[in-house]
Amino acid sequence: MASKNMSPDLIEALSRVRASMPQSELDIADRIADISAKHVETHRDRAFNSRLRKMKRSLVAHFTGDTKQHRILIVTGESHSGKTAMIDNALDNDGGFDPYPDSDGNMTMPILRMDCASPANLVNVALDGLAALGYPMDPKTLEKVAWSEFRKRLKQRKVLVVFIDEAQHIANSTNRLELQKLRDILKHMVQMKDWPIRIILSGVHPLENFREDQQIRKRSMTLHLGSGLFKSKPEDDCCGDTYA
Repeated sequence: MASKNMSPDLIEALSRVRASMPQSELDIADRIADISAKHVETHRDRAFNSRLRKMKRSLVAHFTGDTKQHRILIVTGESHSGKTAMIDNALDNDGGFDPYPDSDGNMTMPILRMDCASPANLVNVALDGLAALGYPMDPKTLEKVAWSEFRKRLKQRKVLVVFIDEAQHIANSTNRLELQKLRDILKHMVQMKDWPIRIILSGVHPLENFREDQQIRKRSMTLHLGSGLFKSKPEDDCCGDTYA
């Protein structure tokens, strides 16, 4: 079964490979894919869903005095700790984020999922987001133009949540000046009056450094998928727990 994220060109190419394989090997490959696709919920999922509900409450209360600290969620953990699968499962099973046709008959995209490529810089983040929205731009596009277009297209596609995976590349590849500019841009995006969004960042160290900005810290929650026992961080207002 083809993944929903596969492009038609990739499906066509892999279908040719499948056609060359005996049925016995295809059966094994498909069984492995079915097992890998099953998600068994744990206390980590419940912790993430709790934070997602807080993000939703802050979103719908945006014009009536929402609490700032629930606008950005930063999920960290070692590679292969299950961050992406956990987040995708929660978003996929939340009916509030299902695509729907708007009043003009255009299909919306309430959730934008994108990977942060390495090396990352300020303009590339916006260009990658535009490409994920279906609006690729010239790689030579100026930073200011790219971000202006990105914000416009987010509103046009009715995006409510932006999920950036492998977001450690943002903190790792940009210089301190660019990193602060990106923090400022994301702060603006989550508090825009005409179209506020919520942001989920997922990655490994040094993504934690993204919260060194005091205003980002006030607007964000954290969840760390660790390898040790459950640990709580009171300074994060019960929004910075570590789960084994």
